[in-house]
Amino acid sequence: PIHLRVFQTTQNSWSELENLNNKFGGLIILVGNIIIFPSQLYALFVGATRYKFKKFMYYTIIGRLIKFLILLLGKDYITKVLIPWWQALF
Repeated sequence: PIHLRVFQTTQNSWSELENLNNKFGGLIILVGNIIIFPSQLYALFVGATRYKFKKFMYYTIIGRLIKFLILLLGKDYITKVLIPWWQALF
């Protein structure tokens, strides 16, 4: 019957997504928190695949620390180089 095939396909796809999440989840969480991206969407998916909470929090904290350090260090570059350059154009 068709409903069993759909269920099997969905179940296979979900298990493939869980495998990918277990393999690359830490990297995706880390990069997702460094760049400006709504990380809450990925957190929802990670929770649905039962990713380990400690690992999730570890990669989230490291990613956000890196992002805010980049913003803190880039503040001087933006205020001293980019803004005067932009004002000189106009």
